[in-house]
Amino acid sequence: MLGMSFECANENVEKIKVDPFSSTKKRAGTAVCSKATGDVRVHWKGASEIILGMCDKEMLCDGSVSVLTETRREDLVNLI
Repeated sequence: MLGMSFECANENVEKIKVDPFSSTKKRAGTAVCSKATGDVRVHWKGASEIILGMCDKEMLCDGSVSVLTETRREDLVNLI
């Protein structure tokens, strides 16, 4: 995991909610809160087209957040 142990990553966050995998929804998710900053992140796993359909923003490599435009969405669909 990008040079970090699972235990190290896990001890720095508090799990807020776990949404177990559902074959109907075709996804699973976990919401975590950073113990250091209080920031909340939700991590989804599932069918890529389902996850992408839920998104209206994306986090860029530098950590900034950008609106997910239709052009960018189409680019991502083509990658999937």
